[in-house]
Amino acid sequence: MRYSNYTKQEILEKTREAIHMFIRKQVRPFAELLDDNFVWIGDFEPLYMKGIPAFLESVKEEIQEQPVDITEEEYALLSHESHIWITYGRFTATALGLSSRIHFTFVWRQNGNALRLLHANANHAKKMPYENAQSKIFENCNQTDHMLYPADSSKLTIRNLSGSIHYLLTDEILFMKANNKICEIVTQNGIVSCRMTLTELENFPFIRIHKSYLVNKAYIREICRYTAVLSNGIQLPIGKKWYMDLKKCLKERGE
Repeated sequence: MRYSNYTKQEILEKTREAIHMFIRKQVRPFAELLDDNFVWIGDFEPLYMKGIPAFLESVKEEIQEQPVDITEEEYALLSHESHIWITYGRFTATALGLSSRIHFTFVWRQNGNALRLLHANANHAKKMPYENAQSKIFENCNQTDHMLYPADSSKLTIRNLSGSIHYLLTDEILFMKANNKICEIVTQNGIVSCRMTLTELENFPFIRIHKSYLVNKAYIREICRYTAVLSNGIQLPIGKKWYMDLKKCLKERGE
């Protein structure tokens, strides 16, 4: 089979186009770039999948959410041998005032004149849970969770609308919003939607400030009349029923 000669710049531009398609929820055009044997690896256990159908099933709920802006893009070529190209990079994705740094690796397979994405790995770049953690990643693989996370943190296990399981640290959750029968859990790295009620999730450190909102009190910067302002500037309504309880809670926190 005859292969076209792609330049480094053309491969990087193809990578940039694919990233923009995916981040901006243009899933169908993105899927047209995928190899039949496409493999995706992400942050969580369910994001280890092979094949286009499995990928489309995984994102079918997420693509209905608000599009994401992309900035601070970096793309580089790692390797090229025969008909395989490997690119990598990082970028910042922003939605609803929340930003997340994402690192990725793409493996492209050239088939004649066509380039197909054979493999993608994408992970949120989170802060290390303790100093000098890099050298201890493998040392702690068989240790309990308290070795990997701060001692005062706990985790929530959430099944999203597509059935994938998310393990969320309570201290990375900013707030939760009830939207009909769907609960949107807004974290530092994005939004997880699930079929749960706020009552089921109402527990320390989350406090009720409105019939439709639970907030992690650690992220409340100030309250102004009937509005709670979070540390990232997001403003949330405060219901009259919960206003005095919230003021009391913040006072006890020393504010």
